[in-house]
Amino acid sequence: MYKLKDGFSCVRNKTLTGEKIIVGIKDTNSYILIKKDYEEAFYSLVNKLTSGKEIESLNSKERNLYDVFIKKGFFQDEKFKAGSFNEYNFFVKKIYEKKIENKLNIKNNDCKKKIFVMSYICTFLIGMIFLCENYITFMNIRLNIKLFTAMDLIVCIFGFPVILDIMHEFGHYFTAKMIGIQVDKVTIGFFVTWPTVFLQYKGLNLHKTWEKVCVASGGIVIHLINIVFGTIIYSLGIEHVVLCVWIIANMGMVIGNLMFLGPTDGYFILTSLLGIYNFRYIGYKTLCYCIYKKGNRPDSYGVFCGGLLTVLWCISFAGIYLSCRYYAEVFNIRLLYVDICSFIWTLLLIIRFILKIRKIN
Repeated sequence: MYKLKDGFSCVRNKTLTGEKIIVGIKDTNSYILIKKDYEEAFYSLVNKLTSGKEIESLNSKERNLYDVFIKKGFFQDEKFKAGSFNEYNFFVKKIYEKKIENKLNIKNNDCKKKIFVMSYICTFLIGMIFLCENYITFMNIRLNIKLFTAMDLIVCIFGFPVILDIMHEFGHYFTAKMIGIQVDKVTIGFFVTWPTVFLQYKGLNLHKTWEKVCVASGGIVIHLINIVFGTIIYSLGIEHVVLCVWIIANMGMVIGNLMFLGPTDGYFILTSLLGIYNFRYIGYKTLCYCIYKKGNRPDSYGVFCGGLLTVLWCISFAGIYLSCRYYAEVFNIRLLYVDICSFIWTLLLIIRFILKIRKIN
């Protein structure tokens, strides 16, 4: 009879779809979600495994869990360690990946963590309120491309994307460290046609729901802070074109990361709140069955994921169009050109969406 590894952990999370029990090993990023009808068998099996006594018999559900534990490498001296499904690896084409040396050593205790979380929530709420209160100011920003110097264009086109990306990922990294979640690796790749940088965490799904939501929204909070300080400077009468681009670029990062077209912050916040960590994958499989009659008949979870995924894609398409219209007005670009580009972009994404549904099985 096998013994559970010392790193074996269990967390019970409250989510929008009910309480979820997640068990696994943080160091190997391997975990499973215990279904409702398996909870009693899970606790019974763990008690038997930790009692130190030889187990004579297991019922069918305990045996099923026992076999999964072996497959996932939850036992001592078990060489085979099957990692859990990673949606980022499935949907993003990776071109570079590197382990991170965790040089930012922050000693946490419960009191410091609570203070940080309260400060973090206040910062997020203040940022969102500020964004809403200054909506008219943002809508009235107008830029003439002829006023940009060569250096202004270099900074805005080449400098800002790099700076914002680094700041965004540092927001995730710093939030994770303050909460006590270890960042494992950094990945550079492509989702659809645009480059993306992504941090992967050690055993993230074996943490509490609120911890995962904080980490997932860490990048957005950084952009909200940038918008607040940028707007304050703007309101003091410093209306330089580079400052204006800085403000709207951060707004674009906030809006873009709240959409659901890829592995965005908004998507991971949603999956954490729902407690369905492969939400997009389940949704694609459901739509594949509904359209092409491929795969297994979806259960209630599958129907929910498929329907919600379709709604979120439609909302994101609308978000793309409205964002493009806003930038067209800011830079005084003819709306006809924007409408044509938005239509082509949306059409290409719809085609990709359909192809992904068809090939998901």
